[in-house]
Amino acid sequence: MSEKWLVNRGPHNATVVHYDDLTDNLTVENIYDVEPALDQARFARDHKDAVGHGKDLRHVTEIPMDVLAKSMKEGWSPADWKRWANDPDNRMFRVWGGKI
Repeated sequence: MSEKWLVNRGPHNATVVHYDDLTDNLTVENIYDVEPALDQARFARDHKDAVGHGKDLRHVTEIPMDVLAKSMKEGWSPADWKRWANDPDNRMFRVWGGKI
């Protein structure tokens, strides 16, 4: 029999612990809502004057919490961040349309 417990709940995230007594396996699942990051990216794209799109300093992307957590766990380098930001699958989080 497996069991699960909600151990943390925030406005945009939750942590659930799963335990399987057949395998004696314990798994921690972090669940993130990416809608706030999508909303912020959309707002920033639509209101360029409000977020700063200068020559030297640009608001390039919004980073969802699950991506931030993964990057910290894996120790991402600047090249990893560039790869993530330029990936077409992540374009909905982009604010600035250029290539990094």
